[in-house]
Amino acid sequence: MLYLGRQKRGRYLLLKLNLVFCIGLSLLLLMAPKRPELFGAKVKELFVKFYGWPELARVVEKHYDPTLPLLTSHREIASSLAFYMKGHPHAYVLNLENRIDNQYHLWRRDEELVGREVFLVKKWSDEPPYLKEAKKLDEVVIKIEGKSKVYSLWRGILVKDKVKDEGA
Repeated sequence: MLYLGRQKRGRYLLLKLNLVFCIGLSLLLLMAPKRPELFGAKVKELFVKFYGWPELARVVEKHYDPTLPLLTSHREIASSLAFYMKGHPHAYVLNLENRIDNQYHLWRRDEELVGREVFLVKKWSDEPPYLKEAKKLDEVVIKIEGKSKVYSLWRGILVKDKVKDEGA
């Protein structure tokens, strides 16, 4: 071993300990999404929203017709389906209030779809009032940590302007 003075050996040891600590902490943080139960209930609850997307994408792929625009009720559904589905389809996010809340409202405006047949993926199983001739294709229930996420798949003609007029 290389001879180092007592002070330099102490610094070298401190550097090694810091390196081991940093690598250990990094590995521990990288484990959090895979094993959140190791970090307690509050941390575990934070990660629930990240689970279930691949399962939803598999069910959507069974029913999805690529000739139809993919419309979703929420941006997190749009981004997750665009990531997990084969072909990474472009998704529209329903904007009933006609205000820009997220990037999807800028990229693809759902006004282009009014009067056209769409494939809709939405939260919950109730029939969407903004679809005419709505046909329910499937319902997906994903159970995670005692909680359920419910999504429904629909096909129909988008008539969101009529919903606005009725509500006014």
